[in-house]
Amino acid sequence: MDRKRILAIVIIISGLLFIYVDYFYLRLLGVGNQIVLALAYMIASGLYIKKLINTEGYYGMYLVKTERGIRAIYRIAKRYKKIWIILSIWGLSLSFGLLSLILVRKIKDLKLSKYIVAFIGIIMIPIVFILFEAFGPYPLEFIKLFSVNTNLNLPNFPDLQLYISSLTLTGYILIAIDTITGFSGFILSLLFYNAYTILSSLFNLGISFITEQLLIVFASYAKISIIQASSIIAPSVSVVKNQIPGVSPIIPGLNLPLIAGIIALAIILYVHELSHGILSAGYKAKIKSVGVVMFGALPVGAFVEPEDKQLKELDDYKKTNVFVAGVSFNFLTALIALILFIPLLYYANSSIFESGFVIVSTVKGYPAYGVIPNGSVIERWNGINITNISTLNEAARLDSISNISVINTSNGNFTLHLNEYNKSNHLLGIRVELMYIVKPGLSHSILYFLYRLTGLIFLLSFLVATTNLLPIPGFDGWQIYKTNIKSRLIMNLIVAIMLIGIMLNIVPYLFK
Repeated sequence: MDRKRILAIVIIISGLLFIYVDYFYLRLLGVGNQIVLALAYMIASGLYIKKLINTEGYYGMYLVKTERGIRAIYRIAKRYKKIWIILSIWGLSLSFGLLSLILVRKIKDLKLSKYIVAFIGIIMIPIVFILFEAFGPYPLEFIKLFSVNTNLNLPNFPDLQLYISSLTLTGYILIAIDTITGFSGFILSLLFYNAYTILSSLFNLGISFITEQLLIVFASYAKISIIQASSIIAPSVSVVKNQIPGVSPIIPGLNLPLIAGIIALAIILYVHELSHGILSAGYKAKIKSVGVVMFGALPVGAFVEPEDKQLKELDDYKKTNVFVAGVSFNFLTALIALILFIPLLYYANSSIFESGFVIVSTVKGYPAYGVIPNGSVIERWNGINITNISTLNEAARLDSISNISVINTSNGNFTLHLNEYNKSNHLLGIRVELMYIVKPGLSHSILYFLYRLTGLIFLLSFLVATTNLLPIPGFDGWQIYKTNIKSRLIMNLIVAIMLIGIMLNIVPYLFK
């Protein structure tokens, strides 16, 4: 290995250490400044590494290519081609449900067995749906999605029998849609249902605005006073603000755990792209390059680049199998991760967590504001070990008779002078909630990390698979639709409808 590559590795390791320090130890700078600092470092280091190893890239992102990956792809494609085809058919049936039989019928690689594999996939659709609905909320706790709160402080193990028996009509309708159209129909129905609710709230906002203007005109002619316009239109604005956007970026360190998030996304993206490459090679399409997409020190993607001309010359059913391969293996990865996640969830419920008092926010104008980070677990307060509500109240009472408050937390120890802020009540200015936290100790920390990692791989694999089925240019779904729908007019219409749906799902961000 030459000196330039060694230097690049050192810079990458330094970058990971920088992100770790930025994420855990620079919280007092504020989330916005932490993000700007991390982005600046990633862009600068990425640009330098790109020049150092002489590779392709833009704006801090660069490609790391390897020939070893290509040789491995050809080797796997040669030995396990049939298995990859079977798994692609299974993924195709999960993706498009009963409608997938139209595509399966065209496949020439397998005869009768292709229908058996397809029906297994179709039968599994309601099972996968129920598993996702039952277990999905637990890893969702680790993802800070916009306006989404699962309210699961302690991971109580779900009762599947109770969950199935409590399914509503809406649940059965979604399962029926899934079975007919697969998870492509599932993601499309969610996207456009959310778009419909947002559009309805925008319509109500428009009606309120028109009503407001008419009342103003009427009042000016009648020379009478009316309620201020804000009181008329404000309720409709709040309805739009309270809508949940249907799309949201997922970024490690921002709304995803840093280390576990990076590892989970790296595994998911690598498996996805590797699957495309293996089936392409299995169908004799040459692989031009393979590797990892880096942003500074962070792996943000993977790529397998087949020879475009050879890929286009493949039969439609072969191209469909190649395009659906990544989605298929994301579904498989999700199920494998779920199998690993379930026992960890059961163990976490009984052995990893304990109750503790967490500072969820601080009040502006009081001593703790801008000093004690949110999310800090209170360990000792004014010399008292905080173990229950009584010890918490006793520690808080001591603040009322003292000018100094000493609080020991998981994020550091703080000594605050109370009478400098509010001489009348001596309040510290913290909001506290009883939550379940990880027990101290290396073994508990490792098990919790594995619990969080497997949960994220399960959830994100499913989300990546279903999202990739959307008929949007650049997504696998687009390639599948384009391969099997020859009408350019229909494809343009699909793109137009998708763009409208996505734009509507983004609208709530404008009102925040």
